[in-house]
Amino acid sequence: MSEVLIITDTLTPAMDGLPKMARRAALRGMKRVVGRLLKDATHEFPTTPKLTGALRSSGSAFVDDKLIAVSKEEMISEDTGKGPTPVTQYAAQGSSDTTIVGTVIFNTPYAAQVHEHPEYNFTTPGSGGKFLEWKVFGNRKRYTNFLQEELDKEIERENKRG
Repeated sequence: MSEVLIITDTLTPAMDGLPKMARRAALRGMKRVVGRLLKDATHEFPTTPKLTGALRSSGSAFVDDKLIAVSKEEMISEDTGKGPTPVTQYAAQGSSDTTIVGTVIFNTPYAAQVHEHPEYNFTTPGSGGKFLEWKVFGNRKRYTNFLQEELDKEIERENKRG
């Protein structure tokens, strides 16, 4: 599981209307961030390992308590005829009026074990451990730009209204 926090009261000075505007922008930006982080984890080096596809197909992304996206990967188990179920409900810890919590979860019993051990011998080329962590740090500029773009759009909308 990977969590990204945005503290919206640090985005804007204490002026009428700006905190609400910043929160709207930050919510939209966070949706883009966690949706992209989920996609990046399954498509960018190092990707989630894919022995059977169960790990890749079990991903979910949340903003606060709301499901934003699930993995698009297909996986059919030979035993059951269906793949693992992405998490569809999640109680975000730390979410408040001034904090937005973005979370990406892979719902297999071994997801954390695989993530924390990049030294394992992964058989799928380009896959490996730290498949979330490396994205959060390696793509932080892209993800931060999503937030800035949404704030800029919100400011532009406010200016047109006003």
